[in-house]
Amino acid sequence: MAMVNNVNHKNMIVMWNFLKGFAKKEGLNEEDVNIFAMLGLPFPEKYSNPLSYYTDPTQWSPLEVYVQCYLKARDVTGNPNAFRACGRSAAKYKSWGNWRELVKSLSGPSAAINILPNIIPDWNDTKTFELIEPAKFDLAERKVKAIIKYTFHPHIVPSDDYCSDPHILGLLEAIPTNWPKHLWKPWVTLPLGKIQQPLVQYDPIKLFSSRYFNHLDLMPAFDGNSLCIRHPIKNKLCEIGEKVILIPTEVNGKEVFLGKYKAIHDPVSENDFIGTLILETIEVNGETVCEEGVIMEAPYFIIKHSCEELRITQRFWIFRNFFRGRSALWQEYFQANKALHEEIEEKNKAYKKLEDYADHLEDMVEERTQELRETQAKLVETEKRSLEHRITGGFAHEMRNALSGAQLEFRTTLNYKDKGKPSAEVLKDSATSLLKNINQIHEKYNIPREEIASNLVPELKTIAEIADHLSGVHSGVSSDLDRGLSITTQIRDYAKMSELKRGYDKVDVMALLRGYKDRYLREFDSYNIKYLVDGPEKVVISTDEIHMNSIFTNLINNARDALIEQDSESKEIRVVVEKVDEEGNKNVRIKVQDNGPGIPQNQLDEIFEPFFSTKPTSGTGLGLGIVKRLVQVYGGQIEVESGMEEGTTFTITLPENHNG
Repeated sequence: MAMVNNVNHKNMIVMWNFLKGFAKKEGLNEEDVNIFAMLGLPFPEKYSNPLSYYTDPTQWSPLEVYVQCYLKARDVTGNPNAFRACGRSAAKYKSWGNWRELVKSLSGPSAAINILPNIIPDWNDTKTFELIEPAKFDLAERKVKAIIKYTFHPHIVPSDDYCSDPHILGLLEAIPTNWPKHLWKPWVTLPLGKIQQPLVQYDPIKLFSSRYFNHLDLMPAFDGNSLCIRHPIKNKLCEIGEKVILIPTEVNGKEVFLGKYKAIHDPVSENDFIGTLILETIEVNGETVCEEGVIMEAPYFIIKHSCEELRITQRFWIFRNFFRGRSALWQEYFQANKALHEEIEEKNKAYKKLEDYADHLEDMVEERTQELRETQAKLVETEKRSLEHRITGGFAHEMRNALSGAQLEFRTTLNYKDKGKPSAEVLKDSATSLLKNINQIHEKYNIPREEIASNLVPELKTIAEIADHLSGVHSGVSSDLDRGLSITTQIRDYAKMSELKRGYDKVDVMALLRGYKDRYLREFDSYNIKYLVDGPEKVVISTDEIHMNSIFTNLINNARDALIEQDSESKEIRVVVEKVDEEGNKNVRIKVQDNGPGIPQNQLDEIFEPFFSTKPTSGTGLGLGIVKRLVQVYGGQIEVESGMEEGTTFTITLPENHNG
């Protein structure tokens, strides 16, 4: 946001006169205290130097420039309370400008205080003043008393302008000193006013962490309801404040916070206003860090002002002067300030609109960013699946061709020359037949048996053993080829899932799930596994029974495999079905639970990825991937919860109806 000129240079004039007074007292030249030149502040070309610009009461500067000047003034003077001392010096050095001339026509401090809300806009556009209790003379205490409220504009962070509050307090203290205590002793003024400030708007964490207190390294933090800082004197972490509930007081028919509070004992209501009560006054080398009894984080500042008042005769004399020439001047002043008030009000409305738009813009940006994240995630997922399908599809096609060719060639050994027998069996039969023929030769040609046995029988025996071995190998290779072809078929079917279309038949999920009990009865009984289904009597959803069967058989088989490995007497697969209404959408939630060994946490993010399996010797790693794809086809969600020795729960949420 662009910097706004919201501090009038009348404040700089007060500051400059204070610095000149300091220079005179310390025997310095004005150049030694020219903070505007020291800071190298920019100024328009029509001015000869920074000083001439920043002491022009018709000009305004941003709050940040004002703060820089005040901090520099504190450094130059070495006065830790320079902010308040500067405001208090306004009367002494006649820094009030045209207001000082106008104030002479007022009937005393009470009239000056009561006109403050009209004066402040002429000095700054950072806060709004309001008189809670207008200044009036208290007969009992013989003092003028007033209660003033001021609130920073919403675009100003109070702790950023910490220097202006003591400056204002100093100015208010100095108001009475504009009038002589006696008409015949004009050099003796009324004494400074007295100030109490029970409430301030500052956030203690922001304030004590700001540049105003950086040199003290306070390290503020809340510990529950306690405000703690590194105590600059005790040099250790100390509690200096506590959260309290502000109690309003009725003033002139309105409720306002004036400093009453109560401790927090019970849960806080949303209507309660919480502040931080300071429990200790801390001063370091004359610099006030905090004051006991002040409540920070209040909705506004409260100032209780009291001072002496002029005598009746003096006020009558001043009142007569008012009608002798200054009423027109005041009228002009009020009209100018009214216009300034209206300008500030319009500016505040503009700030509010801008702030509301910024808040709304942030929401819109966040919403749009979230949409983009989701779209990007979908694109990445789609691209990933597309690549995956191309790879798996191509792999399955090539492997199927290779395995089919191998299987075709291998089958010729299983049906040797169409004799209906494997080649190993034919070989074995041939060896047996040869042995019979040799025996006939022995009988016909009278060749000794020992000679035949020593030369031919070992070879024939070897041939028979080889035939038996080949028969076993043939059986194993045939089984492996069949399994390889089955796997490539699964991979091919998985690759085609991107083309899968949802079904719209009415399927009773409860009947489907209960049917598995009969299907797996013998197998579950052999492993001592209990299979339970909980839910309504009937739950019908719009789907395809083959797809639902594929989802639940995969999950139930996974649970069965996990329980087979579990060495436990109590093995259970429980399926829980319920209807849920989420944001007006009617869904069906199915949980498939087992009390098996669980899945390691580091594998939970991978179990739905293709070819990932916890059963590398028997699984393809496609089952859960197929389940997830089918669930997504129906606009559903699948989640998994598991822990080692805690079992596993797969939760599937599917729309009850789908209009396609």
